[in-house]
Amino acid sequence: MHNIIQELMDQAIDNAIDNAADAIKSEFNDFIDEAEGAIELEVLKKIRMSRLKNFYLNNNIAFKNCMRSIEFARKIKEENLSASIIFSSMATESVIIQAIIKPLIYCSVTNDELSALIAGEFKKNMDINKAKKYINTLMIPIMGEEFSLSKKTIDRNGKNTKPNLWNSRVDMASLRNEIVHDAVSCESLEDAEFSIEIASEFIEMAVSILNSVDLHLDEKSLISGNQTSLFGNLESNENEYVTKASKNLIKNQQVTSADK
Repeated sequence: MHNIIQELMDQAIDNAIDNAADAIKSEFNDFIDEAEGAIELEVLKKIRMSRLKNFYLNNNIAFKNCMRSIEFARKIKEENLSASIIFSSMATESVIIQAIIKPLIYCSVTNDELSALIAGEFKKNMDINKAKKYINTLMIPIMGEEFSLSKKTIDRNGKNTKPNLWNSRVDMASLRNEIVHDAVSCESLEDAEFSIEIASEFIEMAVSILNSVDLHLDEKSLISGNQTSLFGNLESNENEYVTKASKNLIKNQQVTSADK
């Protein structure tokens, strides 16, 4: 009887040890999987940031038109409010398309020909009102939630509330369209100044993206910075990296199966 009890106790202990070992192994494998996933995401983010930098350096005039338009909007404001709104709206659309959307498409689509095709189609069938979706979809994974247009507000003189930046752009674009297409005349200095402020906010956003890859605008509004790679010898082809990572994971799974 004593021997039977001892055997049962030994078996229970062995089972407990096996279960504990399996639990520890499972937790460890989950940790490794999460760590590998986090590492891959970080590497892919760096690849995209590197491509972002390359785009800006290869298109160093991306800010040229918007800076010229907003400067003219400021100069003509005292003489012609309608013209000021037209040029500040031009500055807004230019910086969104040329300095935000196109660079983000290029860095997010790692095939050069495909990214050029998508950017070209966007420009050909350009609808500035759809750009908000593009910006949020492409920018948040790279720059973070703080760049979400849903959260961006703007101060307006004499107003207690802070309107949404994108919605304010839409309002000013409507006013610009009335001026251009319906010959409506702008009589509000506040509207002209607010339109300039909206353009300035989008330019500031674009410059923040530029600065994030160690680049800046020079005195001629040209993109300037170090030509060397932002991330050294890091793989520049994301698809190749993903393929290698997948092969490594498959290899590890095969080794684990063989051990069992």
